Amino acid sequence: MVRTAESLGRSLSALAERESAFARVLDKHGPPKPRASEPGVETLLRTIVGQQVSVAAARSMWNKLSARFGQPVDLQKLLDASDEEMR
Repeated sequence: MVRTAESLGRSLSALAERESAFARVLDKHGPPKPRASEPGVETLLRTIVGQQVSVAAARSMWNKLSARFGQPVDLQKLLDASDEEMR
């Protein structure tokens, strides 16, 4: 799993060894900085939402979800919510 600059570097090197176009991009632009997220269910939920829709739509959905279920999200309330509440 990529969690540190070191593990990111190893992963990027492995990709560059397999794909010359990727290696050229790394040579030209350098490696990206690792992104860190807090561990836990809230990060998981944000990741799922963010992968499904645009960033602006994800932000809007997250704001509605956290307004309804709290910040941090109350998982029991989320699990107990009806389909209508989730809509």
